[in-house]
Amino acid sequence: DELLQGELEALKKATKTDLEKLRPKIGDQELYDKLIAAVDESTKRNESIAELKSRLEKLGSGGLAVVKEVLKLLGKG
Repeated sequence: DELLQGELEALKKATKTDLEKLRPKIGDQELYDKLIAAVDESTKRNESIAELKSRLEKLGSGGLAVVKEVLKLLGKG
């Protein structure tokens, strides 16, 4: 499954506080930390959605599963 641009926009717009509130609900904390780091880095660099998508795809299938879990919890997936 590919990540949709709108979903990635929602993830990029989520605040660090929003993401931290989800932490207890996420099963794989290590991948979740990597996800937050990828979103933070992408935001700091003002990267495009395509660049964020590339970063997230580098997390592998487990990372993408965490992304989808986060988007669902944010009501965006």
